[in-house]
Amino acid sequence: SSRLSAICLNIRFLDLSKNLGDQKNIILFIRFHVIYLTFCKLFCFKGLKSLRLHSSIFFASLILGDAYAKRHGILKRIIKDASFLLNKNGEIKSRNAAELLEILFLVNRLIRFSSTAELSRGKVDAELKRIQNKVAPVLRGLRLGSGRLVRACGSGGETTQWNLDKELFDAKLSDFSIRKRAMGFHRVSAGRLRLIFDGKSALDSVQSNELSCPAFSFELSSGQRTIFQNNVPFKFFLGDSDGIARSPKQYNSVQYSLARRFRKASKWSVKIVRVKDYRDHENHYLEGEKVINIDQLNLSHWRKLIIPSSGNGVIGRDLISIDSGKMVEYGPINVQFFLHPSVDVWKTNESNYFLLQLKNKELWNFETDMNNGFLENYNYLDPTDLQERIGYKIVLQRRLTTQTFSIDWRLFIQSHSTRITREKINF
Repeated sequence: SSRLSAICLNIRFLDLSKNLGDQKNIILFIRFHVIYLTFCKLFCFKGLKSLRLHSSIFFASLILGDAYAKRHGILKRIIKDASFLLNKNGEIKSRNAAELLEILFLVNRLIRFSSTAELSRGKVDAELKRIQNKVAPVLRGLRLGSGRLVRACGSGGETTQWNLDKELFDAKLSDFSIRKRAMGFHRVSAGRLRLIFDGKSALDSVQSNELSCPAFSFELSSGQRTIFQNNVPFKFFLGDSDGIARSPKQYNSVQYSLARRFRKASKWSVKIVRVKDYRDHENHYLEGEKVINIDQLNLSHWRKLIIPSSGNGVIGRDLISIDSGKMVEYGPINVQFFLHPSVDVWKTNESNYFLLQLKNKELWNFETDMNNGFLENYNYLDPTDLQERIGYKIVLQRRLTTQTFSIDWRLFIQSHSTRITREKINF
């Protein structure tokens, strides 16, 4: 269905190709896909797959010159699929921002061609516009300053097929509102900083030797430059990103492990206790508390982020407590911060400072409460061009010596960039 949509939406471009310029062969090719997908509809239930399938058949009907009544019927089924996927607030059940962008991509093009099948006196157009108006504020709320969608557990962010800014522009909406709380994500805008906090990624059950917990992870950008990001797999038009480069699910949160003698695969589960965000006249605040269960062991993690309204930094505290008498069963606990590959970083020996330089020469300092932070490499597959790059992560490691301990850190700006940082947008 994705291939059929791509062919039908780019038919004029294909006409210019010497290899695909035979109109008769292209029509036969499209008809074959329509017949096959019509058969597939018998086994496809409501949801994103059904939306893709019906959308591709609708685009093909424009090329094949099908009757208005047939196209109108397909549009009504498309609206049912989209309504099934979205709740009343425009949120998608999967919490995948890339899937939400795909829905907007399809709806934008359906509106462009819906007049060729309008038999309901504007009702179909009104329904499609309603879907646009529900989805757009959510996508704006999940957008970092860099223009990219947030990456989190189950959400791979923006991929090569779509451009968020272009789709929002093409929608031609009069409502420019931003949903600051959507699908369990919390967005904070302070000065040039944009921070998106994941307050909902609880895990029912995971079998592993260690856990990089997605709950309370965050992504951060300054202007149009991403500073911290999650490193997660994603879906794209060729399949799964693991088919190109396999990467573990890594988050700007806390990584837990058991002691070496307990290194067999353990059963992990995460329960969110509470999450809240609030502000006063000086700062924005984000707080979250969760309980992690590891083979009958309980560990509590509380995270608090303070973002000054001026946008000149982030102050963080991670408080971890464990069951009494269980310290020997845990390995080291790491608080991790994954830097975007475009960020340069330095750390001097015997220092608890890290110096970060963004691509526009903006300088930031990252400071820890103890001199136990270090740098490690990690592999990053960029979803926008599918190129693998090497990035750095800051790791703050603690070994359990008490039942309750805290890890304090802060990020603050050293010098602003005087350069123009707006990127050229290619529509």
